[in-house]
Parts: sequence; C-alpha cells; structure tokens
Amino acid sequence: MPSVASDPAFLLVFTGIITLTYLAARKMFGHDPREPPLAPQSLPNVGQMVGLSRSKFNYYVDLSPIQPEDGLSYLHHGPPRPEDVRGNETGAHLDGSEAAQDPRIPAYRGQVRVQGLWASLEAQDILAKNVNDDEGDFGLSMESYTAMRDALKPGPQLDDMNRVMINEIAMSLDLLQPAKGESRRVGMYAWLRDAITRATTRSVYSPVNPYEDKAIADAFCLMSILVRFLPSLTARKPVAARSKVAKAFEAYYRAGGVEKASALAQNRYQAEIHNNVPLEDIARYEVGGSIAILVNTAPSAFWTLLLLNSHPGLRDDIRKEVDACTTTAIENGSTVKALDITTLKESCPLLLSYQEVLRHRSMGTSVREVMEDTYLDR
Repeated sequence: MPSVASDPAFLLVFTGIITLTYLAARKMFGHDPREPPLAPQSLPNVGQMVGLSRSKFNYYVDLSPIQPEDGLSYLHHGPPRPEDVRGNETGAHLDGSEAAQDPRIPAYRGQVRVQGLWASLEAQDILAKNVNDDEGDFGLSMESYTAMRDALKPGPQLDDMNRVMINEIAMSLDLLQPAKGESRRVGMYAWLRDAITRATTRSVYSPVNPYEDKAIADAFCLMSILVRFLPSLTARKPVAARSKVAKAFEAYYRAGGVEKASALAQNRYQAEIHNNVPLEDIARYEVGGSIAILVNTAPSAFWTLLLLNSHPGLRDDIRKEVDACTTTAIENGSTVKALDITTLKESCPLLLSYQEVLRHRSMGTSVREVMEDTYLDR
C-alpha cells in the first residue's frame, strides 16, 4: 500500500499550499524595487520590530544615514527609508527636496486603528462607515473631525480653554512658593507632568473629570505601554490600567460631567451620540482623545523650560516680549499686571518659537495610508 507522502494528489495539494504560502509571504513582506530601499535589518521580517521595541522612536535615529552632530537635532535628511514592519512599510521623513513638495503627491488619509481602542464590534462598525469621506461628509469619523476643528479654530472657544489652562498653571506655580526664608527643591518633569495634566484636563473636561483622581492619572501614564500581540498576556498591567481609565470616563459621562466641559469635549460627545455609539465605547474612544491632548504636552513643556534656561539671553528677551503685552494697574494699594493671551499670541514671536521644541526634541509616527500608487518622474 503506497504511503500518503507518495500519493500524487497529496503531493499536489502540499505543493500548492507551500506555493500559496510563499506568494502570500512575498506579498506581505516583499519590496517593490521601484520604491526607496528598505532600511537594513539584522533579522529578516522581524528585525525592525525588535529594534523598535528596544529603542522606541530613537530607533529611527539609529537608522538615519546622517546622525545629529550637536546632540540636539533629531532631524532626518536624505531619501525616505521605509522599514518593513510585519508587512507594513513605515516611510521615514522626506527632506525639503522637490519630491517632498511635489503637488502630485496625494493627501495621506488617516486610517482609524480601532483595535488600539478595543471598541466593541458595534462601535467599530459605526466608526468604519465612510471613514475616509468617500461617500460624503457624514459618519462618525467625519463628524468627529468637524467637531474638533470647530472647537479648536481661533476664537472664543479656544481662548476659553487657554484661559482655564493658564490660570491652572498659575495656581500650580503659586503652590511652589516656599515659606519665607526657606528653599524648595522640585523635580521639574514630575511637577510639570502633574501640573499640565491637571490644567489640560480641567480646560477640556472641566474640574469634574476622571483625572482629578490621581489613581486615574497614574493609570493613564501606565496604559501608554500597549502592545497588540496577546496584550492580555504580554501587557496585563497596561490593559488593566486602560480599562480603569475607560470606566472612569464612563462614570463621568453618566454623571453629566461633559455638560460642564469645553466645546471640544461636548462636540466630540455629541458626534458620538448622534451616530448611536454605546456609552461604554464613547468612554473607550475618549481614552484615545486623552492620548491626543496629554502625551506630548508635558515633555514639550519640560524641554521648553530646560532649553530656555540654558540660554539666559533668549529667556530675558522673551520676558521683555511678555512684559510688553501686559497692562499695569493699582488695585487696593497693590500693583496688578494683566496679560491678554490674544495679544500674547500675536506679538510674541520669540515666545511662540517654543513650538520648535516639537521639531527639536519630539519624534512620532502618524498612522497614515497612501490610497493609491503615485509616481514621480516615472
């Protein structure tokens, strides 16, 4: 009796499976020679994942063909260097060449990665409807974009949020004042993280918000360490922290806390209600909203203060700019200085140059997908 391995039908099926597996792997992990060269990797297919897991965003610096010379700038130059990470190519930064400015490059469209927000299947289906406005200006994705743009455009709503945040920071600074004749040592980053978290969340969600509970704020910091591969096993603490923050937001919405919140929080909430998103999923999505408003704010403020105090001449010039935007009055025998934040934004170019910190000291990867092939010079 012939063995199964020698059966022609079995061999045909086996060969077919191997061939299909090979072709699928080629398609997933292969590289089109018309594209820029792949960044080198020590281990095929998984080398980039290992590098990113070890070095985080600094991995891009390690791959860059030009290394920073002054220890400050992490800018990348030269051609884009896509890395193949689990079949998804990540394009590194383009320089200021003609290719980077070519009008034929189509707009990148953001792809919503609902897996990262662990929403229910129902909420995922709602979010997936017309996610890239192919069918018109409707659906949760498009309405959420409109809601956020309307709330964050220059005007009274944005000024109200800035005013709340500035007042909160001012109160946090007052609390740093030591007793007369004494000194006080403060860990700048830890203080900034707490102060900015409080100020930002109060300006967006009102003083009645989940992050007023320090345990929730600490849980948010922990849940940033998320991975997609078997998270219930490989990231148990971050997953538990993420659920804790989401439950706190659910309680916040059920208690009507959003009614006292900023236009930004209210607009987002109304867009989700209009699209029949379950409340539990609204809370989960808002965890993602918190990431957007909190994750880069404290690090940016830290580097701003550190760099300003490393250049006393610049610091003094910025103080002069701010002083020029203040008015002085005498109230009840005390000198009171008032600062108009609108004038501040219009008349203090040196102060606003703090935005360069995002280029100088921050790196990130936006999740975007090119929707169609684009050719430059064939």
